[in-house]
Amino acid sequence: MLSMEQERKYTSDVGEDYKSFLNRVFADQPDTEPLRIVSMLAEIIVTELHGQSYQLSAIADPKGLSLTVSHDGHPIDGRMVKVIEDSIDEAHYRHDRQGHHELTIRRNINRN
Repeated sequence: MLSMEQERKYTSDVGEDYKSFLNRVFADQPDTEPLRIVSMLAEIIVTELHGQSYQLSAIADPKGLSLTVSHDGHPIDGRMVKVIEDSIDEAHYRHDRQGHHELTIRRNINRN
């Protein structure tokens, strides 16, 4: 379990699908209920990639969880990005270089 002082970083393994990755990340979290939206949005994001390869990473800290989906090829439809932004605490979609994109979503949680 994640202690209140720690930040843990995760990267998906080669061939690991998003569900297995999130299960591994969530296994370290003291309360996964507030993070369910991250799982739902990850499914939408992966579906929007239409079979493009992607890499997942996550950072869990005492205040929440950030999930980053990095991919090459076509960007995710702007309307879907807007839906994602409206559904989560923070979202940033960056286009770092030609054909490379990173979508980061963050769910903040109140841990007492």
